[in-house]
Amino acid sequence: MMRSMVLEFEKDLNCRYLDRQYMLGDSLLVAPVFNEDGEAQYYLPQGTWTNYLTGETAEGGCWRTEKHDYLSVPLWARENSIIPTGIKAERADYKFSGNMELKVFALKDCAQICVYQNREEPALLELVREGADIRGNAAGMAGCTVRFVNCILTGVQGAEAETEGNDTVITVEKDGTFTCTVQQ
Repeated sequence: MMRSMVLEFEKDLNCRYLDRQYMLGDSLLVAPVFNEDGEAQYYLPQGTWTNYLTGETAEGGCWRTEKHDYLSVPLWARENSIIPTGIKAERADYKFSGNMELKVFALKDCAQICVYQNREEPALLELVREGADIRGNAAGMAGCTVRFVNCILTGVQGAEAETEGNDTVITVEKDGTFTCTVQQ
């Protein structure tokens, strides 16, 4: 789960000596704060990154310096990432139906995820973007929601959708495909 930046970005020379930040899985960049004044200095590799806690987006290939308090940390989601979050887990053996939200960050071309369930078939979601059009294919996801962070979608077909602030939330009613268009 936790791995050195150089393992994920081997061609980026800036990542060779980074020992105060790491990737959590292949989607999240974490830069812990190691001093009492809350200052964090870290590097964002190339690509579009979204702050998981604030929704701010930034282009990578740069160093950043920020101040943080005890309730924040630099936590950035990589482009083309889908991150599952539980929304109503009252028991450890809950069913995914209605209990999972998948957050999609900066979809540029394609992303996919396979979430394993307790004694059931895995839930699969595949997203493909071509220009402004997005096609989604879902299996085992009935009742789950897909939140496109900082992305307003129009013309959603094959699923229910609503806009919440800067996000579009799609509810997958049944397995199958859905299509939509990114509002420019």
